[in-house]
Amino acid sequence: MIIVNGSIRYKEASADSQIDETTGFPITSTTTWGESIACQKRHAKMNMQAMDEGNHYVDVSYEILIELPSDETFPTSIQLSDNNGSRLGEYVVIRVDILRELNMMKIIV
Repeated sequence: MIIVNGSIRYKEASADSQIDETTGFPITSTTTWGESIACQKRHAKMNMQAMDEGNHYVDVSYEILIELPSDETFPTSIQLSDNNGSRLGEYVVIRVDILRELNMMKIIV
């Protein structure tokens, strides 16, 4: 059982690769966000004083727990939101751990 305090969406790319008949070049695939999935998120790391070339920014990493999907699809990037629906950002997935005993998936971004 997870304590829901946010939601995630998987990035889904269209699988059909098409060729433009007039130019012969491939048509770029479109990406969309999937359905919202309830999750439990927590900060794994947060640095409020990060700097890059003299500019300050917030460096944050999350650990996210979701119920194990039946098809066990592994996301490559996600969109994370809080309980109020405010988007926290888009993140590339670093690691996915399957916790079969708990019927959960842990995603680290």
